[in-house]
Amino acid sequence: MRALNKIIFLSFCFSILLSGNAFASWQKDDTGFWWDNGDGSYPAGKWQWIDGNQDGTAECYYFDDKGYMLENTVTPDLYTVDESGAWTVDGVVQKRITESESDFSESGHEYKVGDISFNPSGRFSQISADFHDDGSLYIVSADGSSTAVIMNMDLESDAELREKVELAEDLGIDFNSQEMQNEFNEMFISTFTSEFGEPESISDSSFNSGNWRWIHYGDSYYSQNGLYVDILTRFYNKTMYSIMLACDSPCDVNAFMNECIITTD
Repeated sequence: MRALNKIIFLSFCFSILLSGNAFASWQKDDTGFWWDNGDGSYPAGKWQWIDGNQDGTAECYYFDDKGYMLENTVTPDLYTVDESGAWTVDGVVQKRITESESDFSESGHEYKVGDISFNPSGRFSQISADFHDDGSLYIVSADGSSTAVIMNMDLESDAELREKVELAEDLGIDFNSQEMQNEFNEMFISTFTSEFGEPESISDSSFNSGNWRWIHYGDSYYSQNGLYVDILTRFYNKTMYSIMLACDSPCDVNAFMNECIITTD
């Protein structure tokens, strides 16, 4: 169905969420250490500032043409690196501030996506948050362990979805009724699972912000991808809302939805 083309943007956002939460990190093999940028790339034949322990301070490392970090030596451009690979001057490791605590939004600062308001709390009490061009809100916890994407889409912006909404209205069916909720949710779930596989569970759950369809990817997905993933959808007032969570340990969805998410009914 062409009507699903618009909804597939969720799959795109989900891929962004996964790549963003694929966590840049140090890797080691029999040859040595190398830096995984988290998106399938790695530095090679150059210097790169890296905040490996996410303490807000980065050190500078040199990587050879094969991508391996040099250590306890002099680099091709005649700079010194210590036994940890960090650039030093007169024995002092050179550092660069990447982010301070003040760079993170804390509780009390709300972000709005349509009728949804997000308020940092709990696991997301300190975050880095950015709006993408499509209006979606991309959130990363300060420790990098959890990512969330919040988005909405006006269903009338797509011709086929608009036709479905208008047909329901002609039949006297309230868009906010459970019947319509179920129909749109099933369409969304069919598209999503065809792209990313069968989830561990699908349920209808009630939170402070209302009723949401909850798609859960648990231990099995984690064993293959290194992430726990939860997706929540709600269709309200001719708008689709979606919240996606990806965490390196089980996401506390109830806490996130009840403490961080507010909707206007």
